[in-house]
Amino acid sequence: MKTADFRSWQGAKRSNIAPGASILRWLLMTLLIASMPARSASLDDPRVAAELEAGRAQGVVVQFRELPATARTLRDARAVVANRVLARLPESRFVVRRSYRELPMRALTLHDSAALAQLLADPDVEAVFADKPLHAHLLQSLPQIGQSDVVDIMGRQGAGSAIAVIDTGVDYTQSELGRCSAPGAGGACRVVAAYEAAPDDGAADANGHGTKVALTAAATAPQADIVAIDVFDDATALSSDIIDGIDWAIANRSAYNIVAINMSLGDGVEHGTPCSNRFLDPFVTPVRNARNAGIVVVASSGNDGFTAGIASPACVGEAVSVGAVYDRTGGQVAWSGCTDASTTVDQVTCFSNSGAPLDLLAPGAMITVGGSTVGGTSFSAPFVSGAVAVLKAQFPAETPAQIEARIVNGGVPVIDGRNALVRPRLDLLTAQGAPDNDDFAAAAALTGTAGSASGWNFNATAQNGEPLHASATGATSVWWTWSAPADGSLAVDTAGSALDTLLGVYQGVAVSALTEVGSDDDGGSEGTSALSIDVYAGEVYRIAVDGKNGAQGALALTYAYTVAPPKADVAVTLSAAPDAVAVGDAVTLTATVSNGGPQGGADVLLTVTLPAELTFVGAPTGCTHAASVVDCVVGTLAIGAVQEVVVSTRAVTAGRVQTAAAVGSATTDPVVSNNTASVDTSIAIVGAADDADVPLPAWALWALGMALLAGARRGR
Repeated sequence: MKTADFRSWQGAKRSNIAPGASILRWLLMTLLIASMPARSASLDDPRVAAELEAGRAQGVVVQFRELPATARTLRDARAVVANRVLARLPESRFVVRRSYRELPMRALTLHDSAALAQLLADPDVEAVFADKPLHAHLLQSLPQIGQSDVVDIMGRQGAGSAIAVIDTGVDYTQSELGRCSAPGAGGACRVVAAYEAAPDDGAADANGHGTKVALTAAATAPQADIVAIDVFDDATALSSDIIDGIDWAIANRSAYNIVAINMSLGDGVEHGTPCSNRFLDPFVTPVRNARNAGIVVVASSGNDGFTAGIASPACVGEAVSVGAVYDRTGGQVAWSGCTDASTTVDQVTCFSNSGAPLDLLAPGAMITVGGSTVGGTSFSAPFVSGAVAVLKAQFPAETPAQIEARIVNGGVPVIDGRNALVRPRLDLLTAQGAPDNDDFAAAAALTGTAGSASGWNFNATAQNGEPLHASATGATSVWWTWSAPADGSLAVDTAGSALDTLLGVYQGVAVSALTEVGSDDDGGSEGTSALSIDVYAGEVYRIAVDGKNGAQGALALTYAYTVAPPKADVAVTLSAAPDAVAVGDAVTLTATVSNGGPQGGADVLLTVTLPAELTFVGAPTGCTHAASVVDCVVGTLAIGAVQEVVVSTRAVTAGRVQTAAAVGSATTDPVVSNNTASVDTSIAIVGAADDADVPLPAWALWALGMALLAGARRGR
């Protein structure tokens, strides 16, 4: 597979430098190259020169000088430089073993020291690297990094993204990878492509290491694709083959949406500072180019037990280097080069390389994958690569730097007891960031008169000035907003949430200046909340759901609006004329019925209750009389309408009496205090003196006074 791909690409390369190429293009290229300052190229390993002096051919990777950025618009600028250099070398002194599409490098076999000397002196050569063999880093993890909540609750599983596993290959027939009949078979097959950078051994994975690495990444990102790149020949991988794997991933990044490269391999050297010099480390340029192409490069730190440095390519500054921690607590664990007397969760393993260049930690012991329990930083790296796939699928516009910042800044700080270095342990849940509706101003909109919403309050926070919901401690709140279509009531509950919730409903436009409309702590079952409030047309209501005492988890919110029934404020007043009569006189009772709204009144009924002293004489059509009660059907009464009902009576018995009236409607009445009225009437006996005092004339007062005086004298 690799040979056919390689040859077809090589043919395409050769066609680009055919004799018929544009003279102008070559002239421009030559001028650009000639204008570049000369310098001696670097050699990363002096043993290459010694071996060549001894007459033993050596494999090297040559890094050529890059043209200025403006020149990259010219086709095959890198090939022009490489071919120019190689054209200056006698053909008998070298063999081109590998060319790269996206990197300014070529892998050569040099036959003598003169060829090396000529390359090092060539102004178009930046560095010559020994083509060294690198080795695979062999040695309750998903919940430990928060993956379970991210996958099961958030539903973020890396769909549409791909992880390039540069390793020993991948057995794509594994059930966890979809039992592929071949890479890219479609359907459930998750291995979308495979590439042989090393000599083809005829096996998908002759070692098994790459399969376990791929399974770890695939478990972390359950919907991400895997791209298998085999760079190993038996137990080692040459630098040139690894670089070829990186180059292939860059060239095919768009075809498969490759967002991460995983390299669980290294050179076994303790690099105490970040490898940032492209003249000294052959992986600096490939890793940088991959990152510039939008790919996050993840590499294991190594299993040598170093405490002052890590292996390459993990040491490259643009790579995310990953060390190992335990995922469980246990007793003594002995490894091939060291022993941990006891183990606890998040304890750095004794074999994990650590030092200044280390970026991150992840579970690396004991990892159950592919039917066996394993340990090693090899299995720490794919947890991070899988995390990258999950994050990139959720945040596709973010750059590698932004994705890396999420991972590193969101990790759990862990102290390495061997060297006191503090590094973050991968926490995929925290890396997701706060929910979209964490802030009051970013509240999620609820629509319609009824429905439900689901979400979570992982990583949610309380804002400055935010009230205590239901007067209880929370601080992990999220917000929704809803507008009332008309007057009515709104019922809200959090039934189905996986945590003890607090619920608050507010009005207002600023989180620090809200008016509470309703709140609840445990009105629902199992610590959930429920409430019902009156709502009014056009008003906006802010709904906060919080986790009691900072609880976090899955949230469910259900809401149902009930429209308010029509309302009509019907009222009645009652008058009597005249208000003082004699027995036998007529008394006219006038009941005035009105409707103050806000809607029309339906089936309005007036009832007038007569005292025994008044007898019914008559009433308008629509009224009926039985005993002392007069019922009058008013019917529908519009907003603001007034209707008078006159009831005729006659006084039959003397006394001071009271007549009552009451009005009612089939429409809900918001004010009942004006539904009744009464009036008093005085009835006198025909011909009887008025009970009231009558002033005496002056002469009568004089006569009365004289009579009283005479009586007083006789009494003496």
